[in-house]
Amino acid sequence: IEHGLINAVIYKGYALLDLEMYRELIHRYLSSLVRESRQKQDQEQAKPVQISISLPDYYPPCIKAIIQSLASGKETSHFARFALVTFLNKTMSHIGVDMRVKLIAQYFVNADDYDPKTTEYQIRHILGLAGGRKEYSVPTCKTMREEGLCVANCGVKSPYGYYLRQVRLRPQVI
Repeated sequence: IEHGLINAVIYKGYALLDLEMYRELIHRYLSSLVRESRQKQDQEQAKPVQISISLPDYYPPCIKAIIQSLASGKETSHFARFALVTFLNKTMSHIGVDMRVKLIAQYFVNADDYDPKTTEYQIRHILGLAGGRKEYSVPTCKTMREEGLCVANCGVKSPYGYYLRQVRLRPQVI
């Protein structure tokens, strides 16, 4: 067995093996397959994986403006904050609600009047998890215009419609 097939009898081009040699060769072959498979799995697991929760590049200009306003610590209207929460809730609907609340809250940390408990309560209220238990919808573009939050004529009916259009037009590999 130590010498492999070197000492095997050859008959009509085939190596004749006894049962012990046959088992040993099969064992070596299967062991090498398992070893290669484990190495491949280890390499795949070592690669960093980036999963997008939402696609900020696809956000409409009005939502980007609200995010920029909050990030820079500028005073941002209650309605603008409401619109942002409803929009983010819709774009993140594929993840668990508790994680969604935490992720949305991160957009408010630089707000001029930031308070973590108040922010989380307000988000939970808008998502229908607190207060009146009513989940609110993303405002329409008409309402965004009336509130002075529309910054571009995007040709859609709501900020979420813009987002969906961008996702369809420019699919991103995640």
